[in-house]
Amino acid sequence: MRTVRYLKRRTGRVYVVGPPVEYRMPLPRLLALAQTRGEGRMVADARELERVKRIDHAMEAAVGAAGGNVRYVSVLQAMCDAGRCVTQTRSGAPAQFDYGHLTYEGALLVVDRLRDAGRLKLLAQANAASRRSLSGAPERRK
Repeated sequence: MRTVRYLKRRTGRVYVVGPPVEYRMPLPRLLALAQTRGEGRMVADARELERVKRIDHAMEAAVGAAGGNVRYVSVLQAMCDAGRCVTQTRSGAPAQFDYGHLTYEGALLVVDRLRDAGRLKLLAQANAASRRSLSGAPERRK
């Protein structure tokens, strides 16, 4: 939180991005194993889901306590719902290239899911306002 406090004093808005789901082995390997077992595009077992949920909730609470111009973005909530996590994009690309880092396609998937949930509209509006305040341009209202 020391970094958040530092940034909060120096910028219009701070976004803290939470962790994605993690797996005990690389996701592409889990998907390949599922394929060889005939399970197809199954949702891989997110064995680390409960641990990452605790981290996600703790980070969200800490950021909420910081108040003001600090916002939390939960990647975990964008990827997982009711214990099932998205593992592949619509084109079949793995969402993560190892146990917990997003692929390029996985990152686009997360952005799409955040946008569909209405989270990115708020981020885009806040970013535009921050850019205007930094540039000294007057704020435009729609």
